[in-house]
Amino acid sequence: MARRIILDSNYFLGMSEGALRHLCANGLHVSVSIIALEEALAQCHRGGGEWSIDRLRTRITKLTPFLDAAHPVIPVGDPLFYALGASFGGTADARYASYNLGLGLRWCALTDAADDMTWRHLAGPFNESIDRTEAMLSREVRGLRELQLEAVSDTQLRGRVLGDLSRSVSLRHGAQERLHAFGSCLSDKIGRARGEDPAKNDSEDVQLLQHLADDVILLTRDFKLIQSIDRTDSFQAPYVRTLGELLTSDLPLGPPWGRAARRAVRGHVRLQRSALAALEEEVSVKLRVALPPSSLRNPPDHATC
Repeated sequence: MARRIILDSNYFLGMSEGALRHLCANGLHVSVSIIALEEALAQCHRGGGEWSIDRLRTRITKLTPFLDAAHPVIPVGDPLFYALGASFGGTADARYASYNLGLGLRWCALTDAADDMTWRHLAGPFNESIDRTEAMLSREVRGLRELQLEAVSDTQLRGRVLGDLSRSVSLRHGAQERLHAFGSCLSDKIGRARGEDPAKNDSEDVQLLQHLADDVILLTRDFKLIQSIDRTDSFQAPYVRTLGELLTSDLPLGPPWGRAARRAVRGHVRLQRSALAALEEEVSVKLRVALPPSSLRNPPDHATC
C-alpha cells in the first residue's frame, strides 16, 4: 500500500511543481489537509493579504493533477474518524459519509467555477472545522481553571486530554494511541495557556496532527509545530516532516502507532529550526535541477498520482 502525504498550508500554497512531480514519481499519494484549504480560504475572505480568489483558484487548478484523484482533500475531526472506522450513531454517520463523499466533488468544482460568487458558494462548506477545535481548546482551558490549575501537573494534564479523546472517539488500536501527538500537543498548548485564552492559530496548528490517526506522513514547514511535537516526546514525531527531511531520510516503516511508531522514534533525529531551514533550501535547489526519483530513500510501493 502506498504512503499518503498530507500537505499543510505552507506546502499547499507554496510547494513547487518540481517538488510535487518528484513526490508523485516516487509513488506517493499526495493530498491536501482540509485545514490548509480552510486557512487559504480565510485569507481570501478577509482580503488585504497576498491571496486573492483568483490566485487561489489558479493554485488549486495547478495543484490538482498532482493530487490523489480519489482523495484530493482529507478531513479532520469526526469526519476523519468516521472514515477510519469510528461510529457516532446513525444520523451523524450518514452526515459524515455525505460530507466525506462531497469533499472530492467540491474540490473539482472549485477548479471549474467561473465567477467569484459561485466559487465562494462552493468554498463555503470547506470552512467549518477550525472553529470547532478552537472551541474545544477553550473548553479544556476553562475546565482546568475550575480544577485549580496549579494543582494539575503536565503529566496529569496530558493524561486527562488523552483520556477524553479515548472516551469520545472509538478507533481500532485506541484513540490515545492513534491521536497521541494531537493529544500531547493539545495538552502542551493548554498548559502553556494557563491564565490566558489560547490563540486561534494554536487550534489550527494542533488540529493538523489528527491526520496521524491514519497511515500518513504530515508534511509541514511549520518549524514551531515540529518543535512543539518534539517537546512532547510523542512517538508520532517521525511522521511529521518537512520536505527536506522527507527527501533526505528514510520514511518510517509502518503506521504512526503501535510497534512501528516506537521503532521509528528510536531513530528519529530532531533538528533545530536553523537546520530545518537550511535543509529546505538545500533540497529546493536540488529540485530546481530535477532530482532523479531514486534520490528519495526507502520509497514506498508504487502508486499512481
